[in-house]
Amino acid sequence: MMIVEKLDQILDQINVSQETITKRLDNLEKLQETITKGLDNVEKRLDKLEKLTDTLQSIETNTTRMDHHISFVESIYSRISSPLHYIFDIAESMQNKTNRGGVITDCM
Repeated sequence: MMIVEKLDQILDQINVSQETITKRLDNLEKLQETITKGLDNVEKRLDKLEKLTDTLQSIETNTTRMDHHISFVESIYSRISSPLHYIFDIAESMQNKTNRGGVITDCM
């Protein structure tokens, strides 16, 4: 009987060890699922960041182009503003003379 009892004890220990290993494997599988979900979440965020980076680069390109355009318009304005003011002053002077009922004889 002793051998049978000893064998029963060994079998019980094997069953307990097997149950422990099964539980640990289940825990590892759950941990793996959690890690996989976390990695999927990180990949989604990385994709969003890449899209934002592309958008920012596009905005920077367009902003640079707009800056060049503004500089161009400002340079043109600075070149023609004085002559235009001179012409407007002459036109205003002519209009004032006409409004007073006078005859315009000299535009300058």
